[in-house]
Amino acid sequence: MTEKQIIRKLNKAGIPLEGLLIERERIEIQCGYKEICSFGVPYGECDEDKVEEVKKLIQKEIPEFNGGSYTQYGAFILKENFVSMGDWNDPSSKWHY
Repeated sequence: MTEKQIIRKLNKAGIPLEGLLIERERIEIQCGYKEICSFGVPYGECDEDKVEEVKKLIQKEIPEFNGGSYTQYGAFILKENFVSMGDWNDPSSKWHY
């Protein structure tokens, strides 16, 4: 799905685009992002509750975006037709090395 198609569907569903980074076949949800300074080192953090809320809204309106992963700063990257590879560290996983 292209960026324009994604934006059109989100607008039709009434989902605000603020806090969303939309690219081809992926949506990064960065709701409530703020920079924090800890011991002089700046880093970012997202509002996890708001991210989860927006993620559920998007998945309800665009079911093709069925999964993804969290970033280190709390954002969620929804991917189109996502296939989970399981936990690589779990010995029972076929992806375990």
